[in-house]
Amino acid sequence: MFLAFFVLLIVGAAAELYVALQVAHQIGALETVFVLVGLGLFGAWVIRRAGMGAIARTFASLAEGRSPTDDMINGGLGFAAGLLLFIPGFISAAFGALFLLPPIRALLRSTIRTRVKRRIDAGRASRFGPRFGTVINTEGRATRRPSRQSELE
Repeated sequence: MFLAFFVLLIVGAAAELYVALQVAHQIGALETVFVLVGLGLFGAWVIRRAGMGAIARTFASLAEGRSPTDDMINGGLGFAAGLLLFIPGFISAAFGALFLLPPIRALLRSTIRTRVKRRIDAGRASRFGPRFGTVINTEGRATRRPSRQSELE
């Protein structure tokens, strides 16, 4: 897993550098730097706006008695979009811009909601679940917590 991430990081950085050099060749080096700085500033603004907006919408949902699931997912997607725009590079900025489009966000929100629900239903919502199987009850005795599957049966 670590090796795959490392290879992806190296290939992604090389692709970003290649595209930046091609853009610099077409429009000039100084203009390319200005565009990358502008994208970074826009990404920082999106991160700030997404974070503050997500917090406000989450509290509003909680005050109305609704689950803030979609608000939190939208906030996370907005943060990811801003982060991708903030990272210097044209490929990451293109993905960040895609994350800002409402149809793409709706598709990603639906996919995330489905995957999280599937993990919760399977009892794998936390990566730390199997490590913490022993529970100390109120009498001070250690007992084994049943798995999610045995609870559902």
